[in-house]
Amino acid sequence: MAKSRTPAELKAAKEEAKATRKAASKQRRTQLWQAFQMQRKEDKKLLPYMIGAFLLVVALSVAFGLWTGGFSKYLFIVFGIVLGVLVAFIVFGRRTQKSVYRKAEGQVGAAAWALENLRGKWRVTPGVSATGSLAFVANVGTLVQPLPDRAAYVNPGIPKPPQLFSHSDQQLQWQSSLPDRPFQNGWGGRAADLLMSLNANPDSKVSMNISIAGQNSYQVGSTTVQYGVATGGVTALAGFNNGNGPYGAAALTPNTNPYATTPPNYAANDQGRALRALDTITKLTRMQLGESERFYQHHLEEGYNEVMKRARDNETFVGDAIGAATDPVNAAIIDAFDTAFGWAGGTAPRPTLPDVAQQLRMVARLIRGRTFLGNKRQ
Repeated sequence: MAKSRTPAELKAAKEEAKATRKAASKQRRTQLWQAFQMQRKEDKKLLPYMIGAFLLVVALSVAFGLWTGGFSKYLFIVFGIVLGVLVAFIVFGRRTQKSVYRKAEGQVGAAAWALENLRGKWRVTPGVSATGSLAFVANVGTLVQPLPDRAAYVNPGIPKPPQLFSHSDQQLQWQSSLPDRPFQNGWGGRAADLLMSLNANPDSKVSMNISIAGQNSYQVGSTTVQYGVATGGVTALAGFNNGNGPYGAAALTPNTNPYATTPPNYAANDQGRALRALDTITKLTRMQLGESERFYQHHLEEGYNEVMKRARDNETFVGDAIGAATDPVNAAIIDAFDTAFGWAGGTAPRPTLPDVAQQLRMVARLIRGRTFLGNKRQ
């Protein structure tokens, strides 16, 4: 049985604990004062911001107290002083934190240090030492939950992704964010589905998900269908584009919706006749005359027709949004990117842009023509 303490021992223990708390409090005040002095030397705006925040809060409290009148005005003055000190300390803390992160930026190990200092009970285990050199990190992938050892891996009761060591499956899982099930859709596609269900794009004419680097799993949605655009523009159906926009030589109104009239206006040339034949085969012209789209006897025929119709519509609307390269705004965008990669201007030869730069240039052109797409979110 533990020996009970005497009153003298209890008193001594209390005094020791009190002295410890007092020393710790003094140490915190000393550290706070040192941090304030260091920050004040580096940040010339610190004191003006702190004083300004304090005076503003006090002034608002005094004004409110005078407006209410009576004894409460004195309470508001005291409250304003206390709140002003608190706000001043918040300003000090925010500016100090910003200064610390600015100093750490670009330093070796800064990312791990930032993670370790996140608020909350985060557990951070550095994968490699902060040497500044390239290193391989093993056992990193899409897991349902951590697998600390082989026993956990072979345990059938612990969930694991399908085909755990398959690189192609892991690529799909990164893009779906759901490693515990076969691929169904990407998280970009699910985000687009959700936004469309909330009527984020009530005037949308094309898909919210436009890809400039080919088809991908990330943008696959349950209801949203991604649309691919090349870095040089839309890709029209073969045989109907003469360089003047989608179906430029087949329809009488190039660069506009080919369904703008009923029935569509076809040009009196080979391309126009070919387009009319295509529409007749797929029964698009009958749809334009008001007949139901659900009129096919075969689901595959119906699905094929819908894909063809959507492709033609998308080519037209996106073609309008991108516009011709000779358009003044488009020309300015193209010149800006070429200049960034060494173009001297005038008749000087244009540089060959990296793939990423070509994709970003097309993004800029799509943003420029967003009113044609009808998408507020994309």
